Amino acid sequence: MSGEGRAGRRPEALPPADPLADSRSGAPHPADPPSEPRAPATRPRRRWTLLADAPPLAGRTGLGVRIAVIDSGVNVPHPHLPRVAGAVGFDLEGEGSHDALDVLGHGTAVASAIHEKAPGAELFAVKVFDRVLATSVPTLVRALDWASEQGVHLVNLSLGTPNPFRAEALAGAVARARARGTLVVSARGSGEAAWYPGVLPDVLGVGLDEACPREGVVIEEDEDGALALGGSPYPRPIPGVPRERNLSGISFAVANVTGVLARVLEGRSAGPGAAEALQALVALATPTPDGAAAAASPDPGTGSPGSAATSPGFA
Repeated sequence: MSGEGRAGRRPEALPPADPLADSRSGAPHPADPPSEPRAPATRPRRRWTLLADAPPLAGRTGLGVRIAVIDSGVNVPHPHLPRVAGAVGFDLEGEGSHDALDVLGHGTAVASAIHEKAPGAELFAVKVFDRVLATSVPTLVRALDWASEQGVHLVNLSLGTPNPFRAEALAGAVARARARGTLVVSARGSGEAAWYPGVLPDVLGVGLDEACPREGVVIEEDEDGALALGGSPYPRPIPGVPRERNLSGISFAVANVTGVLARVLEGRSAGPGAAEALQALVALATPTPDGAAAAASPDPGTGSPGSAATSPGFA
């Protein structure tokens, strides 16, 4: 997880019209050996869609829900993110500071996506990325511990690593978070690679679903009865700019799901477990007939979706 040997894809710049373009945002993938390929996905047995702006969530804002966004910090005030409830930064050794300024733009974009769907939630910015979108295990563990110590309901992790030998350290931090009533929402994988901590049992893992409406989430049940959660890879649309030109990827899928989940948790004193959260989403969602894909997001833009940018990571 150090910076040694860290190679990645070329960062994908935001279009000039994007308000976040001043700080730019990219997503290098950690240069780690790939994990074991997963079996090809089978057609879901059942599928549900839950929209943030439709009953029973219409009118909710996530009021009272506390969310830690572990990322590259934030720039506030911002047109899409007026404020945060608190902020802290951690360096590669896990030492804390008051530096939570976002010099990359990724954390601001992720937090803005959450705020769009849950404007009543309290957001806490936890900076673990500084000049590059990569961090260390001690840093991430310290950030997770700090977040759960603040009593947050949710932790948004738009990041991950395919290295299974990182699972033990991350599982310990996740277990401590669950003991404090905090649910971690994290990227489940990219392509055929499973990512940690997103695939850990106590984490609510999120996958990228191109057909998911941007303002909602989808839940799929496979032939074995297992439930999987998906989110839209698209951020807020930019007027006059086709959707495929905007930055997209699993980072926004996680953030979009976190925002919707905040509405579901409004009025709760603590975050649920991962399995309980999935069941709560299913209970509120609308079944999609015959397991067919949900209607495409009504975001403006034409042409095929842009290539999904990978999430920030660590070795």
